[in-house]
Amino acid sequence: MSAEQPHHELDAYLDRLRTELGPGTGSEVTDLIDECRDHVLSHAEESVAHGGSPRSAMVEALSDFGAASSVGPVMRGELRRRPLRRLSAALLAAGAVLGAGWHCVIAFGPPAPWTDEARPLRIEAIRVVGHVSTLVAVVLALASLALLTVPGRLNAYSTARSLCQGLAMRACVISVVLGVVAATQVAAYLLSRGTVRPESLAWPAVWAAVGLTVAGVPVVLRPLRTVVALR
Repeated sequence: MSAEQPHHELDAYLDRLRTELGPGTGSEVTDLIDECRDHVLSHAEESVAHGGSPRSAMVEALSDFGAASSVGPVMRGELRRRPLRRLSAALLAAGAVLGAGWHCVIAFGPPAPWTDEARPLRIEAIRVVGHVSTLVAVVLALASLALLTVPGRLNAYSTARSLCQGLAMRACVISVVLGVVAATQVAAYLLSRGTVRPESLAWPAVWAAVGLTVAGVPVVLRPLRTVVALR
């Protein structure tokens, strides 16, 4: 369709659709609106190519796309799905990389100031809680990613898709909380061990792992902020 042909129907429709989408991050909404525009224009151009008038082609394309009041809620769900998928992937990567990194720092560093048999109960509790929290956080992030990926191929089952997205959201929330718990346990373990015998820790490796952990925080926070803004 040429630039001279009327697109005011499309612009008015997209304005209504943007209103239906409600508040959200500007870039996410803009990208989704642009995708809708391209889809409608492509449909209209195809109708024109088959002999339809530009205006009738646009009206037909908008009718086939669906009313803004019906499309809006569906698009809103898709708007949440994208950053939620990025958050799941970030949690999975951060949990796996940081968990493995801290395990190597502690397991392959100098000997601990206590034996396995004489390990203080408090240290054992810190160690167990940290390991379990990390493992469960990674498993939940993986489950969330699977819930968001598999139903994406089953668009006809909107109820199942919505249910999976809700479950993925809950899995991500729990994964974030467990990640914070795991980080707290690591800090408590390092503080306890460093207080008892500072030389029992490989401090260059510890500080390198701390730097990696700090660098991983914004990787998780960026999609997390977007997900929270779209709730």
